[in-house]
Amino acid sequence: MKPTVKNKKVLILGLPKSGTSTMATMLRMLGYRVTGPNPYIQDFESLKETFDAYEAFQDYPWCFEYPTLLKNIDTKVIVLKRDKESWVKSFKESYGGEDKNYLSYKFMKLSKNESDSVFYDYHINYYEEALIFLIGNKLNYIEISLSNLSWKSVCEFLNTPIPKNMFGMVSKIPRVNSKNYRKTGSFFFIFKKHLKKQLHTILGKKYFKLTSFIYRNR
Repeated sequence: MKPTVKNKKVLILGLPKSGTSTMATMLRMLGYRVTGPNPYIQDFESLKETFDAYEAFQDYPWCFEYPTLLKNIDTKVIVLKRDKESWVKSFKESYGGEDKNYLSYKFMKLSKNESDSVFYDYHINYYEEALIFLIGNKLNYIEISLSNLSWKSVCEFLNTPIPKNMFGMVSKIPRVNSKNYRKTGSFFFIFKKHLKKQLHTILGKKYFKLTSFIYRNR
């Protein structure tokens, strides 16, 4: 049976490391076909083709290219925020190493050795400009903080039922990447990363159906 196509697209407008992976998993649990981050989009044509092919969007390039995509398009926008201190800490711990090739830097136009205060200013300006754009274009949006994320706020905005597990109980919020194993390079993180890669290769698109089922029924 083919998945139900949602009436409206949903774009997560939030910087990487602001909880976008968690929100993407929540949308998959609600039946959305989600894409991002996507390093293979190189031009406007591929950007538009991918936008037309999916129902929900997170991380790069979507959280940076939204002005190109959202004008005159019926899309719901979730402005996902995380306080600037914890965002910068998480961002630098995950992607600040000299040997890390993190693709969002080309959108952010920041060097990796910038001070925290420069990243704070970027964080503030990013969300200020986003809200000015959303309000100016009369787009349908909601602001959600990672610290008080809930099914109620998300599902009311999307006009969809709160997901329940096979026993009829409300599913837990999926806390994706809640522990930063990248910082320590622990055996568990390396094993988990390898396992995910292998499963993704074997299952293809069914990988996200499997993970959504697991999160829904934890």
